[in-house]
Amino acid sequence: MRNLWLCFLLGGTGLSLSAQKLNFFQYMVEQGIDTLEITMRSEIILEQKFVDTLSRGDIQWRSNHQLNSVNAKFSLRGKYRRRICSFPPIKLDLDKDGLEDLGLKKHDEYKLVTHCSDHPEQETYVRKEFLAYKIQQILLPYAYEVHYLTAVYRDSTGNIIATGPAILIENDKDLEDRLDLKEMNAYDNGIPVDSSAIQANALFQMLIANDDYDVLAGRNCKLFASPDFTYPVSYDFDFSGFVNADYARVNPNVVMHRLQDHLYLGPSFNEKDWKKLTATWLAKQEQIEQLLDDETILPKRESNALRRYVKDFMRELKKSPPLRTNDIYFFDN
Repeated sequence: MRNLWLCFLLGGTGLSLSAQKLNFFQYMVEQGIDTLEITMRSEIILEQKFVDTLSRGDIQWRSNHQLNSVNAKFSLRGKYRRRICSFPPIKLDLDKDGLEDLGLKKHDEYKLVTHCSDHPEQETYVRKEFLAYKIQQILLPYAYEVHYLTAVYRDSTGNIIATGPAILIENDKDLEDRLDLKEMNAYDNGIPVDSSAIQANALFQMLIANDDYDVLAGRNCKLFASPDFTYPVSYDFDFSGFVNADYARVNPNVVMHRLQDHLYLGPSFNEKDWKKLTATWLAKQEQIEQLLDDETILPKRESNALRRYVKDFMRELKKSPPLRTNDIYFFDN
């Protein structure tokens, strides 16, 4: 009788136990997990950075004073970062059965943005990139959600090999569920790209002074589709002028410019679309400034500088004529 009553309740609300499950990313956010311990073979990071190999291990975290763990496989991301950084970005492939044992969805692959080196500015760089993701969420309806934490890396003997700031990015399937979209493996001419979404994405990249992307080529950008339109969703902003990392370089394949120049690489605007989008963005300026005012991890001088950075851009946006491809209308010194 009790089981029948439970089924009746679930049926009456239109929900199932499966539908109520959180994915791993949602769980980390809702539980407020601020430290993740990663155990893996240290040689994959220290000695085999240029070899595409897998390392088996696990991740651990504490929630409500309880230690939790999931087995995982680890691989390295970012070919350029592997060359220039002593610590490369990591991809997590979590054990699906382990996720299910925790009552979570089986979405298993997650990107972890890591620190690049032991340089004292590394936490500043990672935190600035996190804030770039958060600004993208404010300005664009199609954007990855992110979670900031400290990652502790251990070798197979349990010894700590590194500790640093990290950004966990939601899984593509997480985004599909949240926005009711479907990831496209490649551009499909049968589903038109939403032109306003392309323009808004390019304007955001201009705001953070990022040229390290290509929508149609899939460079640091993925396409997700509804039945009617395809939308771009961008990631990896550490080469932007907003972050201004010491290892960042301009993209040699675009028009000549400096790292912090605000370059527009999207399709040209008409007057009507320009007024509509800029009005929407200007209405959200206060929300972005509040995000930066509330920042507690960056030094105050850094968060204040980012606040001025956004404010200056919005001021130029307000008085600018409709942008055309390759427009650069002001510079940061």
